[in-house]
Amino acid sequence: MYFLVFADNYHPTPKANSICLKHILDILRENGHKVRIINRVEGSISNSEEFVFSFSCPHTLRWRQCDTLLKKIRYVIHRIIEIQQWPKRDNLLVEKFKEVAFSIAGLEDVDAILTICNPCESVEAGFWLKTKFPTKKLIIYNIDTVSDCSVSNFDRKYCFSLNKKAFNWEKKMFSQADLIIQFKSHQQHFMHERYKEYHSRMLFQDVPLLDLNKYCGCFNNQKGLIKLLYAGQFYRSLREPRILYELFGGLNIEYNYCVDIYTSLEYVKYIKETNVKEIRAYGYIEENELQNVIRSSQFMLSLGNKDSNMFPSKIVSYVSSGKPIIHVFQDDKDPVVEYLQYYPDRLLIDSRCDLESNRKRIIKYLSSVHKPIDKETLLNNYVESTPAFNANQILMFLSN
Repeated sequence: MYFLVFADNYHPTPKANSICLKHILDILRENGHKVRIINRVEGSISNSEEFVFSFSCPHTLRWRQCDTLLKKIRYVIHRIIEIQQWPKRDNLLVEKFKEVAFSIAGLEDVDAILTICNPCESVEAGFWLKTKFPTKKLIIYNIDTVSDCSVSNFDRKYCFSLNKKAFNWEKKMFSQADLIIQFKSHQQHFMHERYKEYHSRMLFQDVPLLDLNKYCGCFNNQKGLIKLLYAGQFYRSLREPRILYELFGGLNIEYNYCVDIYTSLEYVKYIKETNVKEIRAYGYIEENELQNVIRSSQFMLSLGNKDSNMFPSKIVSYVSSGKPIIHVFQDDKDPVVEYLQYYPDRLLIDSRCDLESNRKRIIKYLSSVHKPIDKETLLNNYVESTPAFNANQILMFLSN
């Protein structure tokens, strides 16, 4: 098959959603399928690979970056206008995806258009192409849903019908889709009666990031400097680092330890200002470099979202390592809790419980002897998280 893919920050270094997408596309290529990628890039464009057609897009301004009154006023005005067209999307970006698609030779030979949400603009461009070429398959890889996610206090305050707007947009997009791929963490939401007409076209999958080539296979039980690793984003109201300061700052254990946090630069500055000596903050690093950090760390640290079904993909990379995992969750909806029930060496911490009791449990866990989980156990327990399993499911669905 010939897949035309609309991606976001896929090349030169995949970020966020495109990391999942790349694992699927690599398997498709290995199986002899043709893949062409239209890639939206934030910032400048480096030399593209043969199969990638990239175009630049400016960075989205964030509130924390508004360091002057004028920028803050402009930001607020822009956000009020923006949420009137929910989910947030830029019509110019939709047009750019369409423009680049029509510049590619052999467009008529495409069998399937694979779009990714987020960005929503990718899906809208694919929807438009489907209306022009109805015989082509339209696949929506719905990694970030617009209807089953938390919204900021700002959005909630200025628009009371976001869920209805999101559903109406999804309904329009889904009406043209031949395959809608959802993460399993959103299955309960999308099995609701109002999505009934699309159920036959929905495929629920795990995050396709289990890679046993990244398995570490060793654990240093020497009581020297014990390193805990947290790699991922933080979000206001959803996932704040404050919980980690309280749980891991100043633990009364007999050896030195540190918590290394790799996250966005805006939170690096924020974390450093807290002056918790055991917590060290660093900016974003590429996947290969992160793998070296995972190898040099003894414990993987995860923080779940508050009041959200969103599944942090980094937990699958942690599982791939075979190392002990500490997961801190904030409510009963956290899908990581269920996912880790098949992982033999994990510590689940409910942040709503007594702080001192939680700290004692962490100290006991850090002080215990750990061995890496063997590869066979990981593969048996998490085969549905492998890229090959997910890619083959997609191909089987399209062939029926």
